[in-house]
Amino acid sequence: MKIKTLTLSGEETGSKSAGITVPKVQDNADHWIYLAVKYQQASRHQGTHNTLSRGEVRGGGAKPYKQKGTGNARRGTNRTPLRVGGSVIFGPKPRSHAIDINPDVLKKAIKVVLGQKGDGLFVLDYKDEAELKTKQVQQLLDSIQKDTSKKVMFVLGVENECLQKACRNIKRGLISSPLSIEVADLLDVDQVIFSSAALEKARETLS
Repeated sequence: MKIKTLTLSGEETGSKSAGITVPKVQDNADHWIYLAVKYQQASRHQGTHNTLSRGEVRGGGAKPYKQKGTGNARRGTNRTPLRVGGSVIFGPKPRSHAIDINPDVLKKAIKVVLGQKGDGLFVLDYKDEAELKTKQVQQLLDSIQKDTSKKVMFVLGVENECLQKACRNIKRGLISSPLSIEVADLLDVDQVIFSSAALEKARETLS
């Protein structure tokens, strides 16, 4: 997989191998992508939904009305699911929605989607030596984007703190870690820009 090299001014200084090999046999590529998106989205599901069972609802210790003479059913408690303010039958409880995936399938899905970006892959030759502003990053994008409606993902390492601060206010921009690239986000963007350090990390992770 080839990746273009960019300077901070937006000048392309050539291309080089990204060191990430796209799987040659891609008959199952769509299924890999489906499984990867399903796995990553399920992992983000908090699962904090909760309802109260009959034993958890407060009150209801006293009989709501006398046993006979009212014409109503023989209620023994207000906590019954049949009354307003009562419990919930078989309601949801906090749980994990995470599912398993073969790590190789996840790596293949990311490689396939990266390979589909073609000319939209870049590596930024920049070190956190000087203060960087969001305006400079926007000028960089303007130089490589003819269509201003395009979305871009910045894959940055933790060592690129200055670059992260400059990129986080970019419209239609996403920031990702090289250790946790979301396949759904990759599918949603038109261009992917790696920092040099992040590309090395991604190469190790996907190898």
